Amino acid sequence: MPGPDAGFDFWVHVHPRASRELVGGEHDGALRVAVRAAPSDGEANRAVCRAVAAALELKNRQISLISGGKSRRKRLRAQGDPQVLASRVQALRETSSV
Repeated sequence: MPGPDAGFDFWVHVHPRASRELVGGEHDGALRVAVRAAPSDGEANRAVCRAVAAALELKNRQISLISGGKSRRKRLRAQGDPQVLASRVQALRETSSV
């Protein structure tokens, strides 16, 4: 059984200022995430974490930004069972929501 700090790291490709928020599909091996927020003052980063948490059925505090704070390509960490999270992320990548 995974420990309390177990998690899964993955890449996302962000589309800020989108007409609607969507999580799904793949861009260059990363999960595609569209958010309405503008990429200023960390607004888009917070929106990405909220959208991904909802898509993975996690609490907002279970998603954190590891790297890429000023880039469209970001690395996130989801806290929880790595195997379950990996399969959820893969399922989202295989959808064509974005």
